Amino acid sequence: MALKNSDHKPVSAIFDVGVKVVDKKSYCKAFEGIVRSLDKMENASIPSVTLSKREFLFKDVKYLQLQVESFTISNGPVPCQFEFISKPNEDAYCKPWLIAKPSKGFLMPDSEVVIALELCVNKSTATALNSGEEKLEDILVLHLDRGKDYFLSVSGNYLPSCFGCPIQTLCYMKEPIREMLPEAIRELTLMPLLTDDAFWEEKPLDVPKELWMMVDLLCRSACHQEGLFQQPGLRPEFEQIRDWLDTGTLDVLGIL
Repeated sequence: MALKNSDHKPVSAIFDVGVKVVDKKSYCKAFEGIVRSLDKMENASIPSVTLSKREFLFKDVKYLQLQVESFTISNGPVPCQFEFISKPNEDAYCKPWLIAKPSKGFLMPDSEVVIALELCVNKSTATALNSGEEKLEDILVLHLDRGKDYFLSVSGNYLPSCFGCPIQTLCYMKEPIREMLPEAIRELTLMPLLTDDAFWEEKPLDVPKELWMMVDLLCRSACHQEGLFQQPGLRPEFEQIRDWLDTGTLDVLGIL
């Protein structure tokens, strides 16, 4: 309807106007349906995996003896990128004696990957484990990009070894370390460097018995060994020598 000017001024007028009114009940129903649809689409795009195992126990771990536990990550219908991440206030995703292989990767829909958890105690970690300052305990956090986190528990027991012990500590050990109580090993490992041996009840050995045992064996059985110290030893022989020094019980005649 067009508006026109006129010199005739009406006394009264009636207009019919159409106005759009929102039906709140229908509006809320439609809104809730759209939200549910969007939530369903969003949830369908969130990565989700299944782990074959979440708890790992390493038994009787020895110095420089590798132990491996494995588990499988099975992916769902959404492509997934995974990675082990560090926990708050920590620099690495795991303790120095542990490593995950692979520690990160990408999974296509409905695919899977096997993760190997390798545990090995070396000279940098053995001392703290001998003394009890550290334990074979850790929690790994497996993070999914745009997804949730999964937590894996790792634990185990370490068999004390003369490897990783300070020379001073070995001089005070009169018996094989594997036969000593954990409290005694801890006390000797953590003792300060002393100039006065009167602080201790027993006089220390002049030379650690482990060094004496190895030198004595070499003098008696390996003086004429060709190429001695010119090539690395074999892993099985090292393990035999390590167990012999730690327990005092081993027939080493088969080594040389």
